[in-house]
Amino acid sequence: MYDNDTEPTFPTDLLTIDQLSPAALQRLLNRSAAIKAGEEAGRLPDRTVAMVFENPSTRTRTSFEAGVTQLGGHPTFLGQDDIHLGHGEPIKDTARALSQYVDTIVARLHSHDDLTELAAYADVPVVNALTDEAHPCQTLADLLTLREIAAESGAQLDDTTLAWVGDGNNVARSLVVGCALAGVELRVATPAGYGVDDEAIAAARAAGGEPALFDSPRPPSPARTPSTLTCGSAWARARRSYRRSRGSRSARNCSPATRNCCTASPPSAAAR
Repeated sequence: MYDNDTEPTFPTDLLTIDQLSPAALQRLLNRSAAIKAGEEAGRLPDRTVAMVFENPSTRTRTSFEAGVTQLGGHPTFLGQDDIHLGHGEPIKDTARALSQYVDTIVARLHSHDDLTELAAYADVPVVNALTDEAHPCQTLADLLTLREIAAESGAQLDDTTLAWVGDGNNVARSLVVGCALAGVELRVATPAGYGVDDEAIAAARAAGGEPALFDSPRPPSPARTPSTLTCGSAWARARRSYRRSRGSRSARNCSPATRNCCTASPPSAAAR
């Protein structure tokens, strides 16, 4: 499906993780590591980034605003009460209007269909900051964290294993494909009837991956199959697996965490 011998090309928009080739994904992670190390200061001089958020957010909003600002850009936040996206104004009109004023649109929307329509009519790049179907930026952050954990022991990203415990939601769907693109072994434990959909599994297999799927009303503990990083959703029974995740080197929960549910102090790799 992908030719790793050619210079990677990047999509104009980032709506789903499967828009990237393995080479493009690795290049993005390399650039992300350089930015984190302070090597890319001033990368966005005088660029304006519109942040269209229908959903409330603490971490995603703050990380985007801080990142754009630190790179020399100007984030402009537009919450649900600030914009008429699909409510009083057609999405295509909003897309065209924003394109006149900003250089990029970061969108966190309820509907993935609304996101694709926004991208179709926008004249500037559109980045998915979460929809009901996908969360590609979270997958990129998780893969960068995995790479950092691996580097601590002299290993590579494709030497790592990631475990997902919970329902097969938007984050899980993106992780399934992202891990396949990165060569990361993935184990997915979901309650019966709440697994990752066939489309995401097919995309992972097309990228060369074969996630190990556990379909059970009581997801098996990651401790039984030690992983480099354990991630999970807010599914209630996932908390038991967090408590038994001693076989994993690190854990990341689906923030915001509920204290005294997963752990007394919520597990998180986000500090990286």
